[in-house]
Amino acid sequence: MTPSDAIFTPDVPELMDLLTRQRDHYLCLKGLSDRQTSFIDAGDTEQLLGILSQRQALVDALGQINGDLAPYRESWSEVSRQLPDDQRNNVHGLLDEVETLLADILAQDEAAGKRLAEAQKKIGGELARTTRAGNAMRAYGSAPGARGDARFTDHRG
Repeated sequence: MTPSDAIFTPDVPELMDLLTRQRDHYLCLKGLSDRQTSFIDAGDTEQLLGILSQRQALVDALGQINGDLAPYRESWSEVSRQLPDDQRNNVHGLLDEVETLLADILAQDEAAGKRLAEAQKKIGGELARTTRAGNAMRAYGSAPGARGDARFTDHRG
C-alpha cells in the first residue's frame, strides 16, 4: 500500500476549527472592506493605509489556514463521506458562508478600486492645473521688467 492509497481520516474538531477561523477572518475582512470604502470616500489616506495593513495581516493568516486545509481539500469527497450528517451540514454551512463573504468582499473591492482610480484621476487633474498655474507664474515673473530691475527711470531718479 502506497501513501497515496491510504484513506485520509479527518480530524473533525480540527476541520471545524479551521473552517470557523476561516469564516471569522472573512467576516473581519468584510468589516475592513466596509471601512475602507468610507476612508476612500473621505480621502483619508492615512486611515486607508492602516486598513490595508490590517487586511494584509488577515490575508496572511488566511493563507496559513488555507495551507492547513489542504489535506482536507485533497481528499474532500472521502472527508465529506466520513462526516456524520450534522457535521457535514455544519461544514457545508461554513463553506457557503465563506463563499458568500468572499464574493461580497471581491465585489466591494472592485468598486473601491474604481473609486480610488477616480480619486487618483481627480488629484492628477488638480496637480496638472497647479503645475500649469505655477509655470504661468514663473513665466510671468521672468518677463522683462517683471523683477523690478527697471531699465528706465524718470527725471528724478
